Amino acid sequence: MRRAAVAVVVAFVVAALAGSVAGAHSEQGLMKVRADPGEGDGTVVVRAELVYGNDLDAASSATVTVEAFGPNGAAVPATPLDAEGDGVYRTTLSLPVAGPWTVRATATGPAAVAEATFDHVLRTRAAPTTADQQAPVSDQASGRTQDRPSQESGSEPWPVVLVIAAVIVLLVGAGVGVLRMRSHRA
Repeated sequence: MRRAAVAVVVAFVVAALAGSVAGAHSEQGLMKVRADPGEGDGTVVVRAELVYGNDLDAASSATVTVEAFGPNGAAVPATPLDAEGDGVYRTTLSLPVAGPWTVRATATGPAAVAEATFDHVLRTRAAPTTADQQAPVSDQASGRTQDRPSQESGSEPWPVVLVIAAVIVLLVGAGVGVLRMRSHRA
């Protein structure tokens, strides 16, 4: 009778711990950001993908902003990104000068930071070939984008998962030990 009661209590505690962990999102997130050529001259489209760090669920209700830093001190101040759903956020920035740029996206709810570096080239028009005809626009906007997720401490979910798993193993082990001790007394 006591064995069954101990087993029920251990099972309840393990289920409660597992249930509370599975349903909760972490305060830390993981984010990727990229910048692609925009439709207009001097624009780039910034796109960020954000997930919760502990379960990788899409973080669709966060606040995400982006800043851009370019050559010779050129900068674009923090600009909010619009939520598109499924943890995707997007905005278009106007970059005033050509050259190497870095965009830094910052999220809250969950917290995350990510950067992408790219080479931005302004689109130019070639000189007209005749009085009535113009050469096509050369599309040389932004080069390749490199995603660099945040490496801030606490942004990896594995330490939390390992601690929770260790606690569960210890609780189950303690329950089995109690059952064995009681069965030897009987």
